[in-house]
Amino acid sequence: ALKENEDMPMYTLNKILKVYEKGAKILVYGLSYKKNVKDLRESPVVALCNLLKDKNVPFCVYDPLVGINKIEELGYEYSDIKKVDIFVVGTDHDSLSEDYHGAIGENTYVIDGRNYFKSKRA
Repeated sequence: ALKENEDMPMYTLNKILKVYEKGAKILVYGLSYKKNVKDLRESPVVALCNLLKDKNVPFCVYDPLVGINKIEELGYEYSDIKKVDIFVVGTDHDSLSEDYHGAIGENTYVIDGRNYFKSKRA
């Protein structure tokens, strides 16, 4: 199970790269290690964001619990919720139930790392 968790950032990166086209807007929702906390220690989402940076794939980050200053301190671009081409669920905070409506459009590709949408309709 530990090996599988360690491989998730690379797995998610590959899913993003399969659908990414130059100029596409990517929003990573949630940086924290787990739902409804702001602790970033050992967060696989931070690892994913670092992989995106390493591949020079532009993206923005939104986390309702992690402040803009912390997001920018990590070297990521902060964004409010807005319609994007690729929406990546990194952490499924409770506020996601409202927030996703502002980010997901008719043609948005959703990469759901937490299986949040498995029982939901986006």
